[in-house]
Amino acid sequence: MAEPVTRDARARARSATARYETPAQRVEIGAGVVDGVGGIIFGLGGRVVGVLAGDRVWRGPLGERVRRSLGSLDRVVCTEIEPHTPLPAAVRLGRRFADAGVDVILALGGGSAGDLGKATAAVMAARGDDGRVDMSRLFARVRADGTVSDPVVGGRPVPLVVVPTTLSGAELTPGAGVTENGMKRVLWDQALSARAVLYETSDDNDLPAGIVATTSMNAVAHAVEAMYSTAGNAISDGLALAGLDALAAGMLRYLAARDRGEDAKAELFTGAVLASRALCTARVCLHHAVCHVLGAHHGVAHGDANAVMLSYVVDFNEAGAARPLARCAAVIRGAAERVLGTPLTAASPGAVLREFQHRVGAPVTLAEIGLPAVDVEGVVAGLREERGVALNPVPVTDDDVRRLVAAAVHGVA
Repeated sequence: MAEPVTRDARARARSATARYETPAQRVEIGAGVVDGVGGIIFGLGGRVVGVLAGDRVWRGPLGERVRRSLGSLDRVVCTEIEPHTPLPAAVRLGRRFADAGVDVILALGGGSAGDLGKATAAVMAARGDDGRVDMSRLFARVRADGTVSDPVVGGRPVPLVVVPTTLSGAELTPGAGVTENGMKRVLWDQALSARAVLYETSDDNDLPAGIVATTSMNAVAHAVEAMYSTAGNAISDGLALAGLDALAAGMLRYLAARDRGEDAKAELFTGAVLASRALCTARVCLHHAVCHVLGAHHGVAHGDANAVMLSYVVDFNEAGAARPLARCAAVIRGAAERVLGTPLTAASPGAVLREFQHRVGAPVTLAEIGLPAVDVEGVVAGLREERGVALNPVPVTDDDVRRLVAAAVHGVA
């Protein structure tokens, strides 16, 4: 990590060139969209479908509609979806799917199902003629000069279709996180992007308030990090701000005003889509890096970690990203005024986020999510290998991380 320097000399600049890449991807939001999943899979050439879905979801009303839509298509079903996607599980599943002739993967569930789908597709593409799989060469890394290296998976990964049951929107990105030996590793290749994502807004896609509060904060973090990432540009900024506006309004409507209708769900999903589209170019920074380490080291759910850590990382990054963070705060204030008719009174961007989180019932301290103590030195060590730190607008020292985690454990006054 960077050596300590004076705070006002720490801001990193963006490139003057704007570049935006997006995969060929179909997105549908609405009631009944899940009923078309079988036709989409068939259109992608699918004849043997590898299904990833937790047992509760697969046996529930949404899973029933998926099964009905798949009709007579052959399927290989995996209901063992582990949090944080352990790499050995993805390798085993990749071999199982390859041996069964799976030609399309369908992930039904939250972020773990989506990440497992991408990782499994990568394993199948990287598998050698002898059946061996070397995934280590595919992980994103930080080069010696501070830039990020994203190795290409190679081959032709089987297409992925996702039916999300959470709000992060990460299924739209070309990235997947897997854990190996206590570390979170990232695959990032446009070829792994889902070919179709279907956001079902009917009552069959039950979105519990607690899941919405935390996974929507993950999507909010996508938008905020895209705004201050040194890899971002005017295009990703526009997507991020539009996504943040829809997310903030949708969360206030769904959680604070208790409007659980289809329109409120659609607004949340729309915000998650836009924020993830921004992230496809801008990438994640310090905030997601910390969340990855907390997940790998302490087993913290990714949504919970995102909900808690974001405002404290925003406090830290304000010194190098005051303008974009002020724009984020203005969007959140505007959404609160528009939806609830009552303004947020906090001044700084970090404080605005915490006030907003109190309104929607999202946790703001690590103690609230069952982590009253943290292996701080483990987090410090883990961050040294996180590529998100390289794109942060403010260089990060070990002591910065220690102060950041200490603030998040019990909060700030």
